[in-house]
Amino acid sequence: MRKRVVVFIVLVLIILSGGLLFLFFNPIEKLSNPIGKIAKKIRLDALRTDRELNEVVKSLTLPEYHLLLSRKDVAHFMNLIAQYFTAGPQEGLRYYTENNKWRKAELVYQGKTYEIDIKCHGRQPTGHAKNDFYSYAIKLKKKEQINKTQRFSFIIRERLFQNQQLTLDVAKRMNVIYQPDELVKVKINQLDPKLHFFEYRLDDAYMESIRKASFRTFEYSVADDQPRVKSMIYTDDYDIRPPFDQDIFYANFQKAFAESDNVYTDDQKNSIYNRFLEFNLAIVDNKTDLIESFVDIDYMARFEATRMIARTIGHGFTQQNLRILYNLADGKFYPAFTRDNIPSQWNKDYDDSLEGQINKWDNFHDKVYRPLPFFLYIAQSDTLRQAKYKVIYDFIVQQGESFAKEQQALVDWYATFHTEGETKLMFRELGIGKILYKDDFLDAVNKKQPAQNCEVLKNYIETSQLEICFHTENNKLLVSVLPQSMAALQIDEFKIHKGLQAVPVSLKTVVLLDGKLSECRSKEVMYNTQQDEFDAAPFFREDTFSTALDINSKKVSRMYVYMITFDKSLPASLEKNDVTISARNTVTGQPVSSIRLVPQVHGGIRDGILAASPSDTIDAFTEFQTQFPFLNVTKTENNELIVHKGTYTLEQDAYMPYGLKVIIEAGTKILLGENVALICYDGIDIRGTADAPVSITALDPAKPYGTFGVLGDESTASSICHASFSHGRERMANGVYFSGALSIHHNGNVIIKDTHVASSHADDGINIKYAESILLENCVFENNFADQVDLDYCTGNVINCRFLVDNDADFNGDGLDLSGSYIVASNNQFMHFKDKGMSVGEEAFLLAYSNTFTENNCGVAVKDLSNAYFFDNSFINNTLDINAFQKKGIFGGGLVYFLASQKEVSDIQYSLDEKSHVFFCSQEFAPDSIDAKTKELTAELLFGWLKELDFYQ
Repeated sequence: MRKRVVVFIVLVLIILSGGLLFLFFNPIEKLSNPIGKIAKKIRLDALRTDRELNEVVKSLTLPEYHLLLSRKDVAHFMNLIAQYFTAGPQEGLRYYTENNKWRKAELVYQGKTYEIDIKCHGRQPTGHAKNDFYSYAIKLKKKEQINKTQRFSFIIRERLFQNQQLTLDVAKRMNVIYQPDELVKVKINQLDPKLHFFEYRLDDAYMESIRKASFRTFEYSVADDQPRVKSMIYTDDYDIRPPFDQDIFYANFQKAFAESDNVYTDDQKNSIYNRFLEFNLAIVDNKTDLIESFVDIDYMARFEATRMIARTIGHGFTQQNLRILYNLADGKFYPAFTRDNIPSQWNKDYDDSLEGQINKWDNFHDKVYRPLPFFLYIAQSDTLRQAKYKVIYDFIVQQGESFAKEQQALVDWYATFHTEGETKLMFRELGIGKILYKDDFLDAVNKKQPAQNCEVLKNYIETSQLEICFHTENNKLLVSVLPQSMAALQIDEFKIHKGLQAVPVSLKTVVLLDGKLSECRSKEVMYNTQQDEFDAAPFFREDTFSTALDINSKKVSRMYVYMITFDKSLPASLEKNDVTISARNTVTGQPVSSIRLVPQVHGGIRDGILAASPSDTIDAFTEFQTQFPFLNVTKTENNELIVHKGTYTLEQDAYMPYGLKVIIEAGTKILLGENVALICYDGIDIRGTADAPVSITALDPAKPYGTFGVLGDESTASSICHASFSHGRERMANGVYFSGALSIHHNGNVIIKDTHVASSHADDGINIKYAESILLENCVFENNFADQVDLDYCTGNVINCRFLVDNDADFNGDGLDLSGSYIVASNNQFMHFKDKGMSVGEEAFLLAYSNTFTENNCGVAVKDLSNAYFFDNSFINNTLDINAFQKKGIFGGGLVYFLASQKEVSDIQYSLDEKSHVFFCSQEFAPDSIDAKTKELTAELLFGWLKELDFYQ
């Protein structure tokens, strides 16, 4: 009997074991019956093989790429990875480094076969191998492109933390630069497809494809077997590294220049290097105000908001991983997110600032926290932090709830492709995921990571308290304001109900940081008081009040102390019920609910403000006057610098003060010495008239001046009327490349009327970059060395302008060059260009009507996925009227649309390459109707309307 029991138990164990083995190793993806479905849910990935569910993968609607590799290629890659993992750490890496070379192969995508070069991705392929699949780097040949890129990588799914997609999702929502990783299927020869990530490179070609062609990366290789240093910025501080050394930095930057795909002149190299050096030294010396000037505050606020919402920490912000791009159009630095920026969860219980938790990282190898100087020091900027809090709060209020749900769904979707993910989902549903998969990303989402992060941040920003102390002393009213709030607070109401017979005459303000004097300023005031009530609120409205952060991103108390001096004595005392005070949180807009009133200023504070002297600082305008005493300039209360009528000679670079818009009065003439640059940072207003134009020209026409450059932001408006620019050239100035004799970058609105630009030796007569709205009207552009006008990523109108070169001139440029812009050009003339009257490229949109193109080599070139619409133009004696083609490999051909039938444009000579197309419209239009549409619709709506018209090929 006992033997039978033993035999029975053994048989049961064998059956159970066989069943478990069946569940573990049988391809259950092919079982559609209930047993298969149950098995699919309960199988544990005990051997950590993390097999992809083939049927699920096959059913996914994803782009599929088919790599065709020879037997030698397959054997080569197999041996390469095997040697790396089996030959020992040093020998394996040496073998991999020496033998991982580009090999020829083919790639099939959407029915087309591409010739490619292929090799294993990465300098150290740890984690980049899974069974017969590896991560590969790909280069397309013959100027071909896929997804607007010629170089990309296939990264096996297992290599990337799936929750990294959460960070990239936030970055996309925040409109900051990030390195996309798109899930795709990759098939090698006859193998079943496997999930990979199509990873873009943050290189020049990719930046151009996202309309940021002026953005550059600078990086270098330490050694062939070491990761590249991807940031030339002092981003991390290791004990094992020496302090920042200028000589070492210079040598490394020369490596970066040598390894760059771009060619820079020595002057350009020096200017770029000096800009990087100044930025790094500002970080090393913790000069927060100076650091601010090297970044775009709006962009940086959105970048920092992304970091806080996703709570990204770790090695993704070290020099080997953090990408910081440099914008040649404004000389500023733009960090980007990559797959190394892994999200995490905020703890509801925190005892200090949240910034302090993410501005350093825990190196899990030695359990030592490493500071991140760039992020630590810029966090001290009140301007940036308040902008960041505003971005975060608005995001949470507007889409926080839906965002949390969408992020959870995103991770769940990624988890369904493989057995381990399925197992984790099952255990999460059973409520025991926390036990089995502690700190795993699915467990984090189970704890509602996105929702909790939003909740913690919202509470962090909303928490606001004020303590206000006040008392009178002879003829002085003393007030101290102590905020306990990360978000800035503002006093809206401060009324004293006791009658005051005195009138305030001066105000002194002292700011104490951690009890120490940080700032002191004073000014005279004139304010009419009422007899029954005194409103003191205007004296505090210049300031907002918030807790500060120190060098380690720790909270630091800050106190603002005010002394208002009156012309007569004040009442001897004030009590709480003598005042009414209210304040609001400037980020949330909500009133401050907790205001503690204390009718007595601390004696030490009183003595300190009485003894403090105003800070002895020289403002930028005074410093500018000292440097250029011969210029007749004044500064207005509206932050304007007026250059009064006169003739001025500048023989050294002139950088106008930050924060002041430059106004040049009618009749002014400015003569610039050889290679001299005049740069304005907050827009320009040139107020010439027909009788008294403004002239900007070279002191000696044979020695061109450098550039007249204008910078700004989306809120900047620049206007130039009745002016002339002549004999200028391009120039690098303070790290910014100005390609035109007149260059205007990053302005929201630009208007240029009745202006003449001639005889420049620059790459462009005028270059305008990143302008949201432009108008060029009644202008003449002639005999400039290369392009007369270059518009990069602009939107607007070019009307009644003349683009000319002399018949015998040896120039080889374009009249009007459009890159990535949306332009309506009407009633213009283009004459005698040895290259092109108009050039339309990089996905630009053009509506050209009622223009005249005369005796040009090519009237209009339409290239690189640009859309050009033509109506009622005159083409006279051009070698070729319209030429459509692909120029750059990351784009396609040109698209030409005639707003007329084929018969009506039969006399227009056009040429197309194999990637370009021409379309004709079956509708009829009158010139007046087209003109009315351009005035009625915005550019976006106008080109949308044009796209919807009935065209045929």
